[in-house]
Amino acid sequence: MIAFAQGKFGFFCKKQGGNSHFYAIGFSRSPLFKIFIPKPKSVSGHLSKQMFILLGKKGETEYDRLKKQRLIYMSSLNHSETVLLSKEKAASMRGWILLDASGKTLGRFASEVTKVLRGKHRVTFTPHVDSGDGVIVINAAKLKLSGNKEAQKVYHRYTGYIGGGRKTTYRTMIEKKPTEVLRLAVKGMMPKTKLARAQMKRLRLFAQNEQNMQAQKPVKVEV
Repeated sequence: MIAFAQGKFGFFCKKQGGNSHFYAIGFSRSPLFKIFIPKPKSVSGHLSKQMFILLGKKGETEYDRLKKQRLIYMSSLNHSETVLLSKEKAASMRGWILLDASGKTLGRFASEVTKVLRGKHRVTFTPHVDSGDGVIVINAAKLKLSGNKEAQKVYHRYTGYIGGGRKTTYRTMIEKKPTEVLRLAVKGMMPKTKLARAQMKRLRLFAQNEQNMQAQKPVKVEV
């Protein structure tokens, strides 16, 4: 069932039955325009007072009416206002998190570290602000790989000279530089920006269970 009401600037219809909603259709000198307005809770078989606001006043311009329609539509949404953190506010909220990498899978663990460094674990995450926390990782040498990656994974680097390509296997890397494996995994998941490079400086890796950052009062978290 559809009920119509004629106003100063056109017809306004109300669709009833099921998940009914309001549709406001206006005809003026401009092309046909149509807006969607969620159904008010106080509707009982007639057009609500909110809809009659759309009928306009004498001498009101078309721009004013369109702006009013948008205002009613936005007020009917239940979305909360987006809050963007400032640099100072983010710095005051910053802390340190302690993670234990013993027995964890390299890639999945690195993704969790990346989230904390960037601040994506917070509801106030702001992409252009350094809103992340510092991360302290212990037992970085006890990470594991899935499948045959332990035998197949190879790290590439270049000296900058002609023919200067160098290859290092995972087993050699974990033996000589055990923390470098996790650092490279996290670095590959971070954006290639100045902000990400600053966030990477708050990643502190320790190969074994000992760490010397008690002064930062880190909070131990299980992932």
